[in-house]
Amino acid sequence: MSLTSAGAIATRSLGVISDQINLTSRNVAGAGVAGVTTKHANLESDDAGVDFIGVGRATDTALFRNLLSASAYNEAAGAVSDALSRIDKALNLSDSSNSRSAASLISKLKGALQTYSATPQNQTAAQLAISAAQDVVGALRNATAAAQQERRAADEGTANAVSEVNELLVKFGDLNTEIVRGTVAGADMTDALDRRDSLLAEITKRIGVTAVNRANNDTVIYTDSGVTLFETTPRQLTFRQTPTLSPGSTGAAVYIDGVQSPAPAPLSPCAPAPSSD
Repeated sequence: MSLTSAGAIATRSLGVISDQINLTSRNVAGAGVAGVTTKHANLESDDAGVDFIGVGRATDTALFRNLLSASAYNEAAGAVSDALSRIDKALNLSDSSNSRSAASLISKLKGALQTYSATPQNQTAAQLAISAAQDVVGALRNATAAAQQERRAADEGTANAVSEVNELLVKFGDLNTEIVRGTVAGADMTDALDRRDSLLAEITKRIGVTAVNRANNDTVIYTDSGVTLFETTPRQLTFRQTPTLSPGSTGAAVYIDGVQSPAPAPLSPCAPAPSSD
C-alpha cells in the first residue's frame, strides 16, 4: 500500500471518528429529554476504509406502537374515570357509611316505609316516610345535575380537543413536508423524526390514530375508525358545541372535512397505533 493510499484511508477513518464523536455529543445533550432518541452512525466499509453514510435512530417500532396505543386508551379511560370520581365525590355514591349517601338515603326510605306500613295510623311515621322520600328525590336531583355538569364539561372538552388536534395537524404537516424533502436530499432528519413522533404522541392523547409510513419517511394518519386524518395535508376537524344538553339528548358529532366521523370503538388497549419508522 502506498503512502498516499494509507493517508487517504486514515483521513476517511478520522472523518468517521469525528462524526461519531459528534453523535455522542448529541446523545449526551439529548439524554433524558422526552421524545429524543439515541442516534447511531450508519457505516459502510470497503477495501479503501470506512465511510460514514448517515445517521440512524435507536427505535423500537413495536414498542412505540404499543406506547401510543396505551396512551390513547389511558387518556380516554382517565377522562371517564375522573368524571365518575367527581360525580361519586359530589354525591357520596360509594360511601355507604355517609348518612347523606344515596345508599344510606334509600336504606332510610326503605326502613321508614316499612315502619309506616306496619302502623299506617301513625302520623309521625307517615311524616318520616315522606321526609325520607324527599331526601331520596333530592339526591336523585343532585345526581342529575352533577351528571349534566359533567356532560357539559365533556362537550366543552371535545371542542377544545378538536381545536388542539387541528393545530397539531398543521404542525405535523409542516414537519412532515420538511422530513420528506430532507430525506430526498439525503439530509440527516433524525431530530425532525423525533419531533414528529412527539407531535404524533400529542395527537394520540386527544384522538386515537393509526399511522402508516410511506417512501421518503412520508406518513399518513388515520383515525382509529379508519378515516383519513392526514395525507400530505391535514384534514379539518369540526365540532359544534350543544348549548343546552337536556337529559336524554345526544351531543353533536365530530366531523372530518365535513363528513361525520364514526363513533370511536369501546375503550380497549388493543387498538392499533402508529409506527415510528
